[in-house]
Amino acid sequence: MAANDWFASFLADILAAPVERPLMVEATAQGAAFLAGLQLGIFTDFAAISAAWVPGARFEPCMDGAERDRLIKGWRDAVWPDSELALWQFRPEGIHDLNDPQKPKSKRKTRPAD
Repeated sequence: MAANDWFASFLADILAAPVERPLMVEATAQGAAFLAGLQLGIFTDFAAISAAWVPGARFEPCMDGAERDRLIKGWRDAVWPDSELALWQFRPEGIHDLNDPQKPKSKRKTRPAD
């Protein structure tokens, strides 16, 4: 997904924050190479590795706040429907049916606040 411009732009819009993509999108391979370079003495410390990072693209948020809120609310409604929440209550030991507070039903958490 890191190479997908649409996804990176949408992520910036939903986060309401810039998203930077490195020039080298294969970050796992690059990270392994950087750590090997650190072990071999090619890089002296993590600051030297950070300095070797090359930015590729930057995606700025451009979505209107109302549209962002509408999309996030739609996602929350799809993931945590209100009709289901009426029957469940979060407790540290798990989710319980409100009709039987002593009987654990699931470890699923309640819907986050809007």
